[in-house]
Amino acid sequence: MIPKFNKSQPKKLRPEKPYMGATKTYTDNTIRDQANEYMHYTTRQSAYHKARHEADDEDAQQKRSVFSMSCFSAKALACFYIKKGVKRKKAYEMAYAQLKLS
Repeated sequence: MIPKFNKSQPKKLRPEKPYMGATKTYTDNTIRDQANEYMHYTTRQSAYHKARHEADDEDAQQKRSVFSMSCFSAKALACFYIKKGVKRKKAYEMAYAQLKLS
């Protein structure tokens, strides 16, 4: 037997609650401000999601740039040691040890 649906009653939609997950993890209001800019063309939840994703991307990019700069300076220092006549493996070990100290 096929169930019959009552079409006279409209489907109840849940009221949209403010998405506050992003503002709890960050103390500053940059994510909230960024989400408010996206709010005019998207829903509240997707705006906060996009703003939080962009903030995470900026943090990751900053960490990557610091790491790549440290690797670059270690390689440059190792090349300096190699030119001075130190063996390659020992030169890289000395360069990374010096980088960790600073």
